[in-house]
Amino acid sequence: AGFYGGFGHRPGVGIRPPPVPPRPPAAVTPEAEVGHAAQICVSGCTHSNVGPIVRGDYNIAGSNHNKPAYKKEQKVSGLDVMLYYWDDRDGVAFCGWWFGPKIGGDQVWAYQPTRTTATPPQSGWKVPYDGPVDLSLCVTAKAGSTSTAAMQAAVRQLDAQARSQQIAEMKKAAEEQKRKLEEARVKAEENRKRLEEANKKRIEDEKRRLEESKKKAEEQKSAFAIRQAFQKMKLATLENFDKIHEEVAKVMQQELEKCGSLQSIIQAEHDKGWEQVKLRMEQLQAAKQKLQEQKKLAKERAEAFIQELEGAVASAEAAASVLKEAVDSLIEAEKEKLKPDQVNDMIFSIDTATQEANDAYQVCTQLMRKNDAMKGTDPDLKDLREQNSRLMQRMAACSMMKDTAIKSSTSIKTEALKKAKAKVQLDKDLALFSKYDSNKDGLLEKKEISALAKKEYTFTMPDSALSSILKALAEDGAKGVKREKFHSLKIQIGIARERAKDLQRRKRREAHEKEIENVKDGLRTQVEEVSQRVKEAEESVAKVEEEGRPLHAKGKDMKAVQMQSFADEIDVQLKAVKELVENIKKDLAKVKEVDSEVAAWLLNEVRPVEMRHSKLEPRLTMLSTACSRFRDTMKSKDRAELLQLEQLATDLLRQHLKRNSLRSDELCSTLCDLEDGQATSEASFLKFFETAKDPGTNGENGEEIALNEEELKRLFKHWDEESEGSVSRETLLSHIRKLMKVVKTAALTDGLSIKDSKSIRRLSEGEVVEALAVEEKDEDADLLRLKVKAMSDGAEGWVSVSGNQGTIFLKDGGHLFKVVKETILTESFALDGQSAKEATRRLRDEPRKLKTNELVQVRSWMKKEEKSGLMRMKCRAISDGAIGWATVVGNA
Repeated sequence: AGFYGGFGHRPGVGIRPPPVPPRPPAAVTPEAEVGHAAQICVSGCTHSNVGPIVRGDYNIAGSNHNKPAYKKEQKVSGLDVMLYYWDDRDGVAFCGWWFGPKIGGDQVWAYQPTRTTATPPQSGWKVPYDGPVDLSLCVTAKAGSTSTAAMQAAVRQLDAQARSQQIAEMKKAAEEQKRKLEEARVKAEENRKRLEEANKKRIEDEKRRLEESKKKAEEQKSAFAIRQAFQKMKLATLENFDKIHEEVAKVMQQELEKCGSLQSIIQAEHDKGWEQVKLRMEQLQAAKQKLQEQKKLAKERAEAFIQELEGAVASAEAAASVLKEAVDSLIEAEKEKLKPDQVNDMIFSIDTATQEANDAYQVCTQLMRKNDAMKGTDPDLKDLREQNSRLMQRMAACSMMKDTAIKSSTSIKTEALKKAKAKVQLDKDLALFSKYDSNKDGLLEKKEISALAKKEYTFTMPDSALSSILKALAEDGAKGVKREKFHSLKIQIGIARERAKDLQRRKRREAHEKEIENVKDGLRTQVEEVSQRVKEAEESVAKVEEEGRPLHAKGKDMKAVQMQSFADEIDVQLKAVKELVENIKKDLAKVKEVDSEVAAWLLNEVRPVEMRHSKLEPRLTMLSTACSRFRDTMKSKDRAELLQLEQLATDLLRQHLKRNSLRSDELCSTLCDLEDGQATSEASFLKFFETAKDPGTNGENGEEIALNEEELKRLFKHWDEESEGSVSRETLLSHIRKLMKVVKTAALTDGLSIKDSKSIRRLSEGEVVEALAVEEKDEDADLLRLKVKAMSDGAEGWVSVSGNQGTIFLKDGGHLFKVVKETILTESFALDGQSAKEATRRLRDEPRKLKTNELVQVRSWMKKEEKSGLMRMKCRAISDGAIGWATVVGNA
C-alpha cells in the first residue's frame, strides 16, 4: 500500500523497469545536475503517495551503467529507496534516471528521461513514472558532500565490495550449475532411449496414417466434386435448371463409386438435396406465376387511376374555365352602370365558380396523394407513367389559371361593388335635392337649406351659419346652392351641427369642472385630517421605540418576572399603536374610494401621507420582533432561574433526607397532605421549607442554600404541572430521589459488609439504580457502600460505589434520556381504553412529538404495558416542559 508500480519484486540487474509509452526523441537540452556528491537530498513532491517515499537524504551506494547510484538512509515499509541510472540497452523508452526499491527492479516511483547528465538531474521528474512532471520535486547535493575525489573513492570501495560478493555468488552458482549438468546428462540419456523407441513407433504410425489419409483424400475429392456440382444445382434458376441438372447427373456417374466409405453418405445427401431442389423449383415457378399476376393487377390499377385522374383533370379545367369566364364578365360589366343587386349576383356567380374550381382541383390533388399504382420501375407501365406526367402538367396549368382568376376577381369585386353603391348614393342625393327644391329652379335657397337641415338632420340652422354656407357655396349673384354642390352643402350642414354640439359640450364641461373642484376641496380636508393622525401615530411609535430601546440591554439586569412585566407593558403600547396605524390605513383606503376623474389627482395628494404611513409598519414590525426576542430571552432566563431554584430545592430536600436518615418516599409522605397523600398544598410546601432549612446548609456543590418565600411560591407554581394548586407526589419524588448509573458490573448484596452479606444479583453495566441512603464505609473491605434499589426490577441491596484500586462502579446519572427515534407523548400510560382514545383524539389536533436527540427527564420509571408489550416511561421534555408517556423499548 502506498507504492506505485505494482509489478512485483524480482532480483537481478538485468530485469527491465516497467514499460512506458514510446516517446519521440527529445531535443537535447542542458540539464541541471547535483554534481559529484556523496550525499544528496530529495525534497518537494506533491504526490500524496510517492512524496513520503522519495523525500529524504541519500548516500552514494555504488554505480550502475557507469553512473552513480544512491540509497535513502531510511527504509519505507521495509523497502530500500534507490536512485539509479539505466542506459538504452532495453530501448530508448527505458533510458534515464529512476526511483525504485532496487536497481533494475520492476517497481518504480519516479522517472527522469534525460541521458546527458553524469549525475542525477535536479528537476524534471515525472511522478508517478508515467505521470506529469512534478515541478516541486528537487534533487540537491548536501552541503560539504560535493568532493569528486571523495565520491569516486566511495564508489570504488562500494564497487569492490560488490565485485567480491558477486565473485562468491558466481562461484557458488558454478558449483550448483555443475551438479545440475550431471543430473541433466543422466536424464538426457534416459530420454534419448525413450525417444528412439517412440520415434520408431511414430514412423510406423505415420506411414499407416499417410496411406489412410491418401485414400481418404481421394474419397473426399470425389465427394467434394459431387457436393460442388450439387451446390450449383441448389442455386439454379428456372432458366438454367435443366443444364445444371445434366451436369450433376454426369458428375454422380463419374465420381460416386470413387467416394468409398463416403458413398452412402453422399448418396443420402444427393437424395435429400434433390427433394429440396424440386421443392425450390416448384416454389420459384409459383412465385413467377404470382409475380405475373401482380404485374397484371398493377397495370389494371394504373390504367383505372389514369382514367379517373383524366376525368378529374378535365372537370377541374372546365371549372377553371367557367371561373375565368365569370371574372371576365364582371370586368366587362364594370364598364356599364350596374345596380348593387346586379353586381352582387355576378359576385355570387364568381364565388360559386371559385368554390367549384377549388373543389374540382382538390379532387385531383387527393387522387395524387392516394396514388400508389404508379410506384415502382416496371417497364410495362412506362406509357402510363408518361400519360400521368402529362396529366400533372395539365393540373399545374389548371391551377395557375384558377389562381390567376381568383386573384384578379378579389380586387374587381370590391371595385365594382363600390361603384354600384356610389351610384345609388348619388341617385339618393339627387332625389333629396329635388325634394327640397320647392320652386324647382335648380337652387337650394336659405329657407330650403334650413328645412333640409331640420327635417333630415334634426338640426335648426342659425342664420349666421346659413349666411356663411351661401357665401361659401353660392356663385356670384345666385340665391342658392346648385345641384352640383349638394354634397359640399351636406358637409357644411354637418360642420355647423358639430359646432353647435361643441358649444353645448363646453358648457356642460365647465359646470362639471366646477363640481370636481368642490369635490377636491372636500378631499383635501380629509387628507389633511389623515395626515394629522399619521403625525400622532409617528409620535406614538417614536415614544414606544424610546421606551423599548434597547430591550436586550435592559433585560440583562432584570429577573425573568421583571422582564415579563416590562414586556407586557411594551406589548400594550404596541397594540394601541398598531390599532391606530391600522385605522389610519382603513381611512386612507376610504378616502381613495372616489370617481376615476379625481383618482389620479387624489393619488398625488395622498402619496406623501401614504409614504409616511408605510414607514410606520416596518418600525412596528421591528419593535414586535425585538419584543419577541426579548420574550425568548426572558423564557431562557426563566428556565435557567427555575433550574437553579430546582437544584437548590433538591439539595435542601436531599440534605433533609441525609440528616433525618429518611427514604425518598418517606419524605414525600411527610410533604403530601392532599388526595390521600398523593399531592402537597402550597401551604404545606412553604411550611416544610421554612422549618426544614438549617442554618449553614450547603448544596452538593458547596454553595449555601437560601430560598425566600417568593422564590418558593414561584417554584411551587412551576412544579404544579397540572395547574391544580398542588404538586403531585410523582413530581416531588422525581426531584428528591437520586438516580445513579452502573458504569461497571457490580454485585448487589443484602448487607453493608461484603464479608458477611450474600449476593442478591449482579448489576449490569448501563443499569440505573436509586440511592436509598447516604454512602457508608465497609471497614473490613475499606470500601464506600451505598444502599440502592434497581429501577428495572425493584431489587434492593448494597453495592460498592468504587473499588479500593480506584475502579468506579456507580456515578450520578440515569435521570436524563436522549431520544434516538421520533415518538409521540401520550397523556395516559395505556395505549387502548377510553382514556387512551380521548388522549389520542386530543393528540390528533396538535400532537407533541419527541424529536431525535431531544433530552427528556424521567418522572415515572419505565414499565411494561401488558396489552402491547411496550416498555413505557413518563417523562418531561427539557426543551418546553411537555409531560407525558413515551415508548422507550418496542416489542419487536
